[in-house]
Formats: sequence, structure tokens, C-alpha cells
Amino acid sequence: MKHWEIILTNYLPIIIFGLISLFAAYLYLFLKSRYYNQLDGLSKVKLENQIAIIHAELDRLEVQIDRASLTIKQKYDLLSSALYSKASKVLTLSITFTILAIIAGFLLRLPVLNRIA
Repeated sequence: MKHWEIILTNYLPIIIFGLISLFAAYLYLFLKSRYYNQLDGLSKVKLENQIAIIHAELDRLEVQIDRASLTIKQKYDLLSSALYSKASKVLTLSITFTILAIIAGFLLRLPVLNRIA
């Protein structure tokens, strides 16, 4: 993965949640300052209930974003370990074939094998 992709996958959920939180805080302050003082008691209770629902939804979204970022990190770690495993196997095979080629080269230089070949 490229550097910007790693940053994007690791920090994008945090940025999105931060923007949602800022918007919710702005909405809360805007509603409270503009309409809260004009409402009667029942409407204030309804508004507070709606704000509580919004806070609960934001908490739920935060948990989902944390799970998604954790899942992305786990997949990245799994892929990088699999890639490392494949690379080590390829390196081991290439070293083995190089050693076999060197041994075969020395064996072909022996006089006994030259007469047979």
C-alpha cells in the first residue's frame, strides 16, 4: 500500500467521526441558543429527548467506526504477514536453486561426468 492509502485507511474514520461530532455540537448549540428559550416545558423535554437520541446515535456510529478501522487494520496486518511469508518462501526457493545450480556446475566440470556427457 502507498503511504497515503495507509494514512487514509487509518485516519479517515477518525476524521469522519470528528466532522460528525463537530456538526452535532454546532447543531446542538444552534438549536439551544435559538429555539430553546422560546419553547414551553413539554417541547423542551421533547427536544432534550431528540438530542439524547442524537447522542446515542453518535455513540453507536463511533463504535461502528472503531470496529471498521480495527477490521481494516487487521486485514492490513494479515495481508502484510502473508506477503512476508510468500516473500520468504520465494527467497528460500531461489537460494536453494542457486545452490543446486552451483553444485551442478561443479559436477559437470568433473572429468568423469565429462566423458559420460
